[in-house]
Amino acid sequence: MLTLNPHNHHILIMPRSQQPYAMTQIENRKDITVPMDESLVEEIHGELGYGDSRAEWVRRAVRKELARVKNEDEPGGGTDDREALSSA
Repeated sequence: MLTLNPHNHHILIMPRSQQPYAMTQIENRKDITVPMDESLVEEIHGELGYGDSRAEWVRRAVRKELARVKNEDEPGGGTDDREALSSA
């Protein structure tokens, strides 16, 4: 479960033992901590509706970005943002 630490604006993922039963059903799960600016966390919260899972929202965003990067790496894919950033 993701929780915001208000002191340093990190998103903390709770250990499996502290999460509700439904949150522990991910196979081969790896809990991580991702430091984020408070404004980014607030933007994420703005996208969530009642009962939405912030953790699931973040997982979907990561999957979407990974699919985009994979598509760009394939022949005929789009331009690579990493190249654009390195030349800036």
